[in-house]
Amino acid sequence: MKVLFICSEESFFNEPITKALRVLEMDVCHGDYLGNAILSRKTLIHKIVRRLPWGINDWINILAQGRADKKILDIAKKNKPDYILVCKAKYMLLPTIDKLREMATIINWWPETMNTWGTIKKIVDHYDYFFIYDKYVRDLLVEQGHKNAYYLPFGFDLNKDSVCPDINNRENDVIFLGSYDPKIYPERLVFMDAIKDLGLKIWGNKAWLDTPMKDYYQGWSEPKVDKILGLYKNSKIVIHSDLITSRVAGTGITLRPYDVTASGALLIAHNDRKELFDLFEDGVDFVSFNGPKDLREKVEYYIGHEDERMAISKNGFNKTKNKHTYLDRIKTIFDTIRDNKQ
Repeated sequence: MKVLFICSEESFFNEPITKALRVLEMDVCHGDYLGNAILSRKTLIHKIVRRLPWGINDWINILAQGRADKKILDIAKKNKPDYILVCKAKYMLLPTIDKLREMATIINWWPETMNTWGTIKKIVDHYDYFFIYDKYVRDLLVEQGHKNAYYLPFGFDLNKDSVCPDINNRENDVIFLGSYDPKIYPERLVFMDAIKDLGLKIWGNKAWLDTPMKDYYQGWSEPKVDKILGLYKNSKIVIHSDLITSRVAGTGITLRPYDVTASGALLIAHNDRKELFDLFEDGVDFVSFNGPKDLREKVEYYIGHEDERMAISKNGFNKTKNKHTYLDRIKTIFDTIRDNKQ
């Protein structure tokens, strides 16, 4: 079975999804929806175009997207795939999606939530299947008549025979990795202040330097998977605090809980995201907290109870390994398509 996988080469999702498709013995070819110098975020010309006035910037980007789309259409015509799997492709032109749909069943696994609701509404009906990691958004789409919307959470690139990283000899007691913005994430400062004297180390944007947490700031961890995972694998406890649902509606969880558990660290996560409790068991695979006082009590407890911390860390790793791999997710996509054809 041939699959055209359309994803940015710069995307974190490119490698694990490609790997999962090949494990399933699919013949994979690739298309990059950011496949030229203007669209690629790594290039100097992209940075220059971004600084141009909006009207000029928009016109140049549309032309560049048209060229990237033409390459994708040429790849599809040449390879004649049975399925086309798209990961995001936020700016791929709608006529391009429609032409691809004429060639094969087309699927999008959308890795964002209500912050891109306008784009989701615009593109959803141009796909045969539209998978999204947030049940709230899926339910909203279905309620509005988009019957092609399905729920599919994220995962991690583990094999069923993967071994949990060493959880004994870790340099960091407790870390937080994430940006600070007083308008978007004000609660993060409150949470970090509650545990600052418990061995806390913070990686994130430089906005932390303008807060009382500046002495705990370690620098900016580049958003590359190996560096992020390296921090987690060298830490006993990782604190997770997502966007509060009162600011951005939704119930789904980001990549962070899978990354942390797969690294063998103890995940202590704010209890604001409902689906965390559907995917992991509180007190068994991870630990939740409901506010700064509760967070402090739990960090203190698990720093002082190594055996319990390590047991939950191992459970979290095993849950991700056994239930939440990219292979599991890709199987779900094609099982869904098969079931709909019966």
